[in-house]
Amino acid sequence: MWAYGLVDYENPIVAKEVNEKLFEETLGSHWDERCSLVTNLYADLPRLEAPGFTTHRLLHDDLNCTMPLDCTQDELIGYIRSWSGYNSYCQEKQIQAKSQDDPAQQLADILEKENIHVIRGRYPLVVLLSRKDA
Repeated sequence: MWAYGLVDYENPIVAKEVNEKLFEETLGSHWDERCSLVTNLYADLPRLEAPGFTTHRLLHDDLNCTMPLDCTQDELIGYIRSWSGYNSYCQEKQIQAKSQDDPAQQLADILEKENIHVIRGRYPLVVLLSRKDA
């Protein structure tokens, strides 16, 4: 099985606004507890141990492999609006998309002000492998 973690954004403004402010500070309490699997690269995933099998977790550093992200500002905002934590937050606060209180719209406004229209980064990858013992 392979999976990815939070994007490591090239632009420090995007990294701070998305990962620190939006993901952690604003939406932090609105994430399902399983979201921590993504943020810690599946380190807490219970091992699927079975008799006669060994499971290994390989991180992006071990694999020397990441998945690139290259998107527009609109694509990033659309992706953020698909997050369960974002939707939970907006539902609880009764916030309409694209309103002044919409955290995704606030991010879009910041990116526009900073003249950031192309967002680049890399997703760290993790691979979980099980093999049958000899």
